[in-house]
Parts: sequence; structure tokens; C-alpha cells
Amino acid sequence: MDYTTRMGSGPRRAHVNYQCPCGCVGGVIYSADKTLSKAGACCCGRKLWVGAGAEERIKPFLEAGLDYQWDVGSVTLPWGEMAQTAMAWPAGGDKARQPDEAEAGAAGLVKDVVCGMMIDPAKAGAISEYRGATYYFCAPVCKQRFDANPRQFVQPARAMLDRLRRR
Repeated sequence: MDYTTRMGSGPRRAHVNYQCPCGCVGGVIYSADKTLSKAGACCCGRKLWVGAGAEERIKPFLEAGLDYQWDVGSVTLPWGEMAQTAMAWPAGGDKARQPDEAEAGAAGLVKDVVCGMMIDPAKAGAISEYRGATYYFCAPVCKQRFDANPRQFVQPARAMLDRLRRR
């Protein structure tokens, strides 16, 4: 995986980011003086850890019962120091653990209207209100895209009714 880095808000702090195949930009804020408290996560299930022992440190954040693909390496931080990296994602594709819509509806899941991921509303990464409806998102980046232009992601009721009638 190719990572980009830039200085963070304090000394020896850095933003470590990557362009995810799902379209999101994922990453973590790394501090050379403090161990991460959680793995970086993307809507598609990718998890990232940066720092000593990265491959072992990320394992508690992975879902039990899933097989993962791995990318283990290192990144050069803005001040020239190297840090270990470990990224894991569900085997069989980034969306491998996604239920189909019938299963999702039965489980009480809703669709993130930006990326299409089925999510549990109680575990949503972000929420927006638009025209009296609540929208749930897998991650803040999806909410930001939605909030910038909600009409791009929400069909007017009339267009939706017309589409349903054609089926």
C-alpha cells in the first residue's frame, strides 16, 4: 500500500493516509510518543495500524471468523523516521462481509447512500438529517460527501415512485 504522510498538530505527530480502493481516504494520526488507541478503519473493512508491532497490535480490531488479506510494511514519517505498518482487509474483496439487501433489512441494517455499504444504524460512523429524513453513514467521509450535495445521493420522491412503477 502506498501511504502519504504530513505533519500533524504537534511535534512528532503525523497524518498517515492511503487512497482506499473503495474510494475513501483512510488513515490514522500517528504519534511517535504515544501508542495508537485504535486502528484506522475504512467503510470497506480495511484496518490500519502504524507503529511498533503493527501486525500484532491490529489483530484485536479484526472481526472474528473472517479471513484477512495483509499488507505489512513501513512508512517514512515526515521527520525521516520509519514506522511499521500493518493493513488487513476481509479476504475475497473489500465488501466480502456485506450482506445482501434482503439479509440486511432482516437484520435492521440500512444503506449508506454514498458508498452503498449496509450498516447498523447504532454503529454508524456519522449521521445527517435532510428534508426530515435521517441518513446513516459508515464513516465521516461519506457524511461529508453527502452534506456537500445531498440531492446527488437522494432521489426526489416523484422520481423514486416513477422508478418503482416501471418494475
